Amino acid sequence: SDVYKRQDWHRAMAFAGRREFGPAEEMMRRTVDQVTGSAFLLAQTTYWLAAMVTIRGRLGEADGYWRQSAELSEENGSNVEALRTLTFAIAADALARGTDGSPGLDAALARYPLGAMDPVTRPYLDVASAYAVVGNPAAARKLVDEFERTTPANHQRGLRYQYHEVLG
Repeated sequence: SDVYKRQDWHRAMAFAGRREFGPAEEMMRRTVDQVTGSAFLLAQTTYWLAAMVTIRGRLGEADGYWRQSAELSEENGSNVEALRTLTFAIAADALARGTDGSPGLDAALARYPLGAMDPVTRPYLDVASAYAVVGNPAAARKLVDEFERTTPANHQRGLRYQYHEVLG
């Protein structure tokens, strides 16, 4: 069964791709309101709503959506997705405000330690990318090195594109 109207999600993403963020936000809000029966989908649609609100410069409002998405992911048993959401939110906020996001990223890692996650699912590269974006290449490099040491080789191959993006 369809737990939300996928066409609104796709339309929202299409509008966002055309940089028409007003209609994109409106459709994503509708999508969030339509989600039933899936904490994962609610977390994901709330994540995209947060992104659209961030792009439109309403950072305080966006912060609430980012936190809601992370909490839903955590409640759904996915600390990996919760950490990914927080790292993206912290980096986006730091860029928008021109502030140092490293302390927030440090706090997110303290809350969701990578060592407590399965090595295959640890979002090393997502977090490394966030550190690089906020201007902390040393922290990013440390995470890339840890990714290289602890992530199984066959899984690393599947993330080559992201690996080289972070190195860049």
